[in-house]
Amino acid sequence: MIASNTPQKKMNVPAGYIFIHEKWQGSSIAQEIHRKSKGCCYEDLGVVDFFPSTDCPVIYLNEADLLCTSSNKSKVKSLAKEYPKCKSVVIMVLSPSTHEFFKEMQKVAVIDHSLTVLPITSSYGLPDLLIQMIRMETTSPVNPFKFKKKKTEVHSDRDQQISLLSTIPGVGETNAKKLLRVFGTITAISTATYSELAGAIGNSVAKSVLDFFNGGVMTVNN
Repeated sequence: MIASNTPQKKMNVPAGYIFIHEKWQGSSIAQEIHRKSKGCCYEDLGVVDFFPSTDCPVIYLNEADLLCTSSNKSKVKSLAKEYPKCKSVVIMVLSPSTHEFFKEMQKVAVIDHSLTVLPITSSYGLPDLLIQMIRMETTSPVNPFKFKKKKTEVHSDRDQQISLLSTIPGVGETNAKKLLRVFGTITAISTATYSELAGAIGNSVAKSVLDFFNGGVMTVNN
């Protein structure tokens, strides 16, 4: 489904839908979104790749994107400037080859522009993560992906991280707290090995966490 009108800055995304930039049309990512949810391609979303909800513009940076640091710094800056009142999210691939670039872009997004960064290990995990964001937007009045700017709100940010991790099948609030206590950040959790995760939350839940961040492809590293 393609909409011909160029969207305004304020999007009106129906509950349960996700707006997709037309450049993704025909891709495996778009096909998977269409298979699992209600996707709608737009001819132009500007710098935004996906809108899983009205107030949540998302840009996605894969491994190749992260190698072009300067152009993507501009993209992140534009996202923050064009949607200052939204809960903007930057999803980036975190792998051995992008680790240093990831850290640099994370600083730009989080420190310089107060955006939220979510790591995934490959593009296979992107559709499921976006669909999780749709579900969180439609079931909770509080957006767990919002980055809190003020130092006095650090505790609230941790609560939001717990809320996000709790949406992973089989995890729940107790295991989410264990994960954050052991690993400290969602980025560290996303790169932990199966053995490390299992040591914190048990084998079956560890597999769910690994599947979530690896797009359903389980890689066991000791």
